[in-house]
Amino acid sequence: DNADEIHVGYFTKYGDGAADLVPIAELTKGEVFQASKLLGVPESILNRVPTAGLFSGQTDESELGVSYEELDRYLLGLKVNEKVQKRIAYLHHISQHKRDPIPRPKKFIRD
Repeated sequence: DNADEIHVGYFTKYGDGAADLVPIAELTKGEVFQASKLLGVPESILNRVPTAGLFSGQTDESELGVSYEELDRYLLGLKVNEKVQKRIAYLHHISQHKRDPIPRPKKFIRD
């Protein structure tokens, strides 16, 4: 997961969001793309439309309601229109449970 997906909760809580290490968590989608080019990732992969592959015609951006470019700009503190700001804030708010630690009961003393 990258910074964009983590911020808006575009990951499955106990699926792709469950990992011991998230090395690109602080990189925006655009930065991941740039790093991928530097590392020689094939163009066939770089040019694919981002999709979770959940159903035919599904794309990440259509589900999010914002483009990754807009989301990158928002996360980098650059100007985006008010509608985009509100959408990203909403997605962040409704997905907070995905970023919170798993609740646990307090330790108790066993007799």
